[in-house]
Amino acid sequence: MKPAANKAKPGRVRLRRTPSRSSHGSTESRPTGSLKHLAVSRKKSVRSPRKEPFIPAKKLLPYQKRWADDASRWKFGLMSRQVGKDFASGYEGILDIMRAEKKRDKRDWLIAAPSERQSLESLGKWKEWAQVFKRSLKAYEEVREGGSQGLLKSATITFPYGSRVIAVPGRPDTVRGYSANVLLTEFAFFENPDLTWRAILPSITNPLRGGEKKVRLITTPNGIGNKAHEIWEKNY
Repeated sequence: MKPAANKAKPGRVRLRRTPSRSSHGSTESRPTGSLKHLAVSRKKSVRSPRKEPFIPAKKLLPYQKRWADDASRWKFGLMSRQVGKDFASGYEGILDIMRAEKKRDKRDWLIAAPSERQSLESLGKWKEWAQVFKRSLKAYEEVREGGSQGLLKSATITFPYGSRVIAVPGRPDTVRGYSANVLLTEFAFFENPDLTWRAILPSITNPLRGGEKKVRLITTPNGIGNKAHEIWEKNY
């Protein structure tokens, strides 16, 4: 008696692979049986779009970037109102501090404005740029005459390696004695610009006090006959 042939159990499909010849002449196996096709799905690897690095300078308008990129020692920006004078100057100053801190060096900047409010607002732009550049601050300090409710003498932000940005009202007694790079904002509107300029000039022109200093004057026009107009006309 012949042994009974193995029969497939009901409900199952038996597949066997038979060799077939590809178009290149090589032999490959394909499944055969009662199923005509075997579908195999493959997921294609999808690459996520490349994330572009964040560049802080892209927050500046073209004319603001031209002002900030000018590395001249002396700069005078005579500009319209609300065009981002302090914003662009803050970018330049914080970038200068970052370069110094990277070398574990320190850099000081002094901001002077016609009023306490304007000084603090300008300093606020520098603090914003420090956040944009993801730089931490070591300390913030305000010094006032006669206590916390008195007139502002100075407000200072300090960076980890000792660099400072000091904001003061633009008066002869508040700007005197600092050895730092200088930003005079709205200089044409200072209460006593002649005496203030005279008080600050020795510290920025003496190379023995902390090296060569940068000077930035930014202002909107305020007529003729004032110190800002004189500096603009004589170009010194």
